[in-house]
Parts: sequence; C-alpha cells; structure tokens
Amino acid sequence: MKVRLSEATANLLIDALVATLFTVSFTAAGLIFSGLDAPLVQLLLISGGWMVLISLLSRRWWLAPLTILSLLAAILIIIWRLDVWTEVRQTADTFYQASILYLQSGDGMDRWLPLLHAMILLPACVLIFLIVRMVSHLFVFLSLTAIIYLPLLIIHSGAWPPLLIALAALLIMMPRHFSLMIERERPKDTRLPRAPMQLLAIPVVIISLLLAQAIVPEDTMKWRWHPLADRYRDLEDLWRGATGYQRYQPIFGLDRYGYPDAGRTLGGPVELGDQLVLRVRTETPVLLRGNSRSLYTGTSWQSTPLRGYRFNSPAWRSLRRQAWTSLVPSDRQAGPMRQTYGQSIQMEIELGQSMSHLFSAGRVQSVQTENPLDNPAYFKPSGDLYTYERLPRFSGYVVEAVYYDRNQSGFSEAMRQLAASDAPEQDRYLSEIRENYLQLPETLPLTVTDQAMQIAGDAGHDYEKAVALESYFKENGRYQLDPAPVPEGQDFVEHVLETQTGYCVYFATAMTVMARTLGIPSRYVEGFYLERPADSSFYEARGYTAHAWAELYFAGFGWLPFDATPAAEIPDIPDDPIDQPVTPTPVISPPLPDITPPGADGTGDRIVGRRLLLILILLIAVPLLLRFLISLAYRHHRTRFLPENVHLRWPDPRKRLEFYYRDLLHQLSCLKLEPENDETMRRFAARADLFIRLPDVHLSVVLETVGRWRYGGIVPDEAAIAQLAVLHDHLERRIRQSLSAPSYFFRRVLRRPRPADLQPRMK
Repeated sequence: MKVRLSEATANLLIDALVATLFTVSFTAAGLIFSGLDAPLVQLLLISGGWMVLISLLSRRWWLAPLTILSLLAAILIIIWRLDVWTEVRQTADTFYQASILYLQSGDGMDRWLPLLHAMILLPACVLIFLIVRMVSHLFVFLSLTAIIYLPLLIIHSGAWPPLLIALAALLIMMPRHFSLMIERERPKDTRLPRAPMQLLAIPVVIISLLLAQAIVPEDTMKWRWHPLADRYRDLEDLWRGATGYQRYQPIFGLDRYGYPDAGRTLGGPVELGDQLVLRVRTETPVLLRGNSRSLYTGTSWQSTPLRGYRFNSPAWRSLRRQAWTSLVPSDRQAGPMRQTYGQSIQMEIELGQSMSHLFSAGRVQSVQTENPLDNPAYFKPSGDLYTYERLPRFSGYVVEAVYYDRNQSGFSEAMRQLAASDAPEQDRYLSEIRENYLQLPETLPLTVTDQAMQIAGDAGHDYEKAVALESYFKENGRYQLDPAPVPEGQDFVEHVLETQTGYCVYFATAMTVMARTLGIPSRYVEGFYLERPADSSFYEARGYTAHAWAELYFAGFGWLPFDATPAAEIPDIPDDPIDQPVTPTPVISPPLPDITPPGADGTGDRIVGRRLLLILILLIAVPLLLRFLISLAYRHHRTRFLPENVHLRWPDPRKRLEFYYRDLLHQLSCLKLEPENDETMRRFAARADLFIRLPDVHLSVVLETVGRWRYGGIVPDEAAIAQLAVLHDHLERRIRQSLSAPSYFFRRVLRRPRPADLQPRMK
C-alpha cells in the first residue's frame, strides 16, 4: 500500500525539518556564547518533538490555543483536587534556583536540564518555524547564520558542529529558493514541486556533513583571527564597565583545603588534607598568592566586588601597573633599590586539580595560559588572577614576576632611606591605596590599637613597624590547629592577642588589622607555601601547605608580603634562594597537555548570557551601523554641493562652473533627460525646460553661461555661478520628489558623475 502525501503536507514536513535544524543550530550557538554545554543530540530530539507538535497544530490553527487552555485547565484541576499546591510551588522554586545556578556556573541541573532545554527550545521552535514558512529568500537565512556564527567562530573553538547543522539546513533550502526563482522568471511554465527536490538534497547534505566533519580539525586555533578575538573581549569589558554588569568571578578560599571559610567566620578547628594542588618549577620557592580580602568585619574577611580585566590587553595597561604597583619605586633613590633587590622569577605551574584561579607572586609582569584565545588570564585591581573557564587538571600556565626578597642584606636600611626620601610623596597610587586598605570596623576594641602602638614602639618608619609586628607574633605566638573557639561577640583580633595561639589565619588577620591601626595599608592574603619532596625535581603545593599571610603597602615602594605565623610550625623553606642553590630541572614531568575546549569537561564558572549579549549587540549594532553610514552618506551628499563648500574646494570660478555643470547633467539623467545625438546645448536646455518647468529659474538661461565659457572663453562671474547653484538646488528637490528613497540613494548619493558623461554639443 503506497502512501502519497499531498504537496502541502510534503512542504510542511520539509519546512519542519529545516526549522528543526535551524533551531538546534541557533540554540546551540546561544548556549556556547553563554559558556554552557550544548548537547546537540538532546537538543535535536527535543526540537524534533516540539516541531512535530507545532506542525500538527499548524494544520488546524485553532487547535493551538485550545490545546494550551485545556492543558492549563487540567493542571489547575489536578493541583486543586490533589491539594498539592505547596509541593508544586516548592518544586517550581527548586527548578528556578537550579536554573539560576546552572546559568551562572554550569552546575546543578543534572535532573532538570532536559526540562530547561525544552523550555528554551519551545519559543525558539515556534519563531523559527513561522519564519521558515513565511520567508522564502535564502539570503535572509544566510545572513542570519553569518551574523550569529562569524563572531562565534572568532572567539570560540567549539562552534563548528552547530554551524555545520545550519549549513545543512541552508543546503536543504536551496531547491526551494531556486524553484521560486524559476517561478518568478517563467510564471507561465509548469511549477516545479519543491518538496521532492529538497528530499533529494538530504542525502547530499548527509554526505557533505560527513566530509566536513572529517576535514575540519579538532583544533581550529589557526583558523581564527586572534587580534579580533582579543578586541572583542576588550569591548565586552568596556561594555560591562559602562553598564555596571559584573561577570561571575571565582573566589579562592582556604575552606577547600580544610580551613573554615574566612568569608563567613574566622577561627575554628582545621583538618588539613594531602591532595596535590599544584606542581611548580621555579628557582625561587616564594609564597604563591591566590586571593586577597580587604574588608574586616571583626568576625570575617570579605572581598570587595571588583571588575576583572584581560591581563594581556593593552587597553588595561595602566590598571595592570596599578594592581602590582609596577611604577614604584620610581625616583632616583628608589630606582637603584629596585635594581639591587628586585629579581626576575619565572614559575611554570601545573595544576593537580581543575580550577579557575591563577597563582602568582611578587609583581606580575606576564601570564601565559596554554590557550590564551579561548581562556585568557584576567586580573582584578587587587592583584588577583583567574580565568573564567576552569583550567583542566594537568594543564598549566607560566607566570613571570619581579620579586623582592626581604631577607637580603641591606634591605631594611634601603627601606629606611627610601622612607626618608621624596619617593613617598611621588607615589601616584598612595591616596587610592589608603582609601581601600585602611578600613577598620567601628567595633574594633581600643586594646588592639594600643597594643599595636606598644609593639611598634619607637620604630621610625612604616617598614620598621611592620617588621616589629611580624617579629612579635613569630616570637610570642603558638601554632595550634585546634585553638579555643572565639567567644561570641568578641573581636577576632582581640581574641588572638589574648590567647596568642592559632594557625596562619589567626596571625595573618592580626598582622593585617594591627598594621592598619598604625596607618599602614594592608590586606589579608590566602594561597600556598611550597615544599619540595626529597625525590622530586619540582616544588609542590598540597592541601596541608594552604596558607594565609598579610601584604602591606609602603609609600614609594609598593606591596610586600609579611608572614606572621610562628616559623617553627612551618616546614623550613629557604628565604634566600641565592645562598642555597637549587638543582635546575629541564621540564615538568609529565609534559603539559593541551587544554580541552571550554565546556568539554562539563565544568566551569560561567555567566548568564555572557555571549548571548554579543548576538543581541550584533543584531542591534549592524542595522544601526548601516543606518549611520547611510546618514553619513546623505550628509556628505548635502554638504558637497553647498556654495560655500564648493567655493573652498575650487576657488577658480571656471572649475566651479564645470563641477556644477557635470553634476547638473547627472541630475537630468536621473529625471530621464539626456541629450540626444547631434542635439545642441540650447535645444537640449529648451526641451528640458518644457519637461521640468521650474518656476523661478530656466535651464536655457543658466546654461548660456556654460556656453559662453566653453565656446567663447568668457570667464563666468560669481552671479552666474550663484544662479547655476540655485538651479542645481531646484533640480535636487525635484529628484527627491520623483524617485523613491532607495533609488535616490543608489542613483544620486552613491553614484558620482564621470567627466566622460554624455554631454550635448556646444553649438
């Protein structure tokens, strides 16, 4: 039994298939722009189901609202009869919270992900189905695909699979487009059915997709224009800065490695782990900085919300210098100090865990990730480094910095001389640093300030005061991983000063707060110290090496780390690498593999609509840009013929006459008035006057001036040229009234008359 479909039904099925492919492609592109996973098979199945339902409802349009109302009524009756409104509301709230979490971080939607995709795909399926059914021009879909995928291919390496799906839909649409073209050109011929031709295109599409999948390499890095991708990210940062829209930024914390979360409460017992976090190849085993906090509440440390900037962007060079105070020391006395005590260090860091934080030390000069195009390094003005996509395990990055070793001979004396010079007065960053890093809670007990002043004693300058604070805690403190709990309502630093016991968080907090009471800008820092196993050629950071310390700012010099934790409880790490040679190592083993494309491992910190915004910007910006260019062309066209501009361009009246005359012939050609063969200028002018009938000026009178100049060599006067300009203006108005807007734009605004234009004879 043969089943024959009517032509309308066959066309409907083909259009539904094309709409399904476009929906999957464009939705996947939107998910990729947002930094989310785009499971093509799942999207294809859900879109196919929605498209079948939409196609059935389109055969009887009234079924759609009837079906929706019936479903809503049934759902309300079930909820009312079963009295499950509370459960439904809780489930809806759970789904909403899970959706927000998924859109922010890409996690938390394992159960609800198909439902979320179905909700996203339903309006997309309806919209694209209507467009496919109503719009027959292939150019519309080709333009839409180009607008979406050109920026996507530039900034993301995983855009090829959804692009191939869109190209498949375009190939299936081509027979439809060609059949309509033939129908327009030959309306009397028998119309070709498009559905059979489109069905024949499907095998061709499948073969083409398989070949394209085999040809396109997994790594398309070389196919992409890196400068344009970098400029896109800079424009994205500029837009976010102008609108105040913040991206989700990962925050490093010691709570991942057994410490209490300093952002919630300070103090408490610690259970350190042994997990490998980092492996570092370096000749200088410094403290690895992960994150800093600047707001002390009395019971916790909070991070100030700060914007992030791409580290390698030239647009943020000044902010990058300020973040690491790269321009201080800068005066004559501080310059030699920088050359004497500042040493360049390089750290090749390999991740033992997947993370977004980039660890550093000293004053960072460069950061190079393995895939800077897809996953560049970002920084905050506080000096924190990170990436928006997680770097996978065993991947790595390289940090170069300038490090100041405080243990070098003569460093303290150099700081004293620096404080006595005019370098602090020339510090361009000092006022802003003091504003951001001298905050103290109003509830801070006076005993903290009094004891800080007592410890500082007769110290002459800020560096000596800081050293006195550090030495006090190292000499009097007792390291303990399970200290007594902080009494409720008591300030944390006051408790530390009373008990003199605790671990790194205790002493780093006390050092930071007490330095602020002495007027020294400071901040609380979390990260790792490094240790080198006996049988290893590189340093390691493990869970039990997670650490906290303070960073203090000195006017005219910049930031310096101070570790106030009692040294006896920390593994012996040489402070001066110059005195103890380190065996050089060739490379980190195992070798660093390539970073997988962002999102391929199913993890990552992402942002709601991070790149969907770019699509919206392009859809708005492209028409606005075209409109601006058209307006600019109109403006240039109007000002081009103003008498004052023409006079400035051609002071010679003869050249002005020729300019107006050539364009006047072009104006007449737009009105379908052109000189005939062997027609003189006078006869042509008389014929044109009868046609255009201008009330105030006559073409034959004005062109007499042209004839006298061209035939008799009589130089025109200013009055004659002014009359020619008036005629030109009248003709321009007549052309605007006679031509449509597109015709006027292309024939008058864009087209310029050539000197070789057809002109009447002079006699």
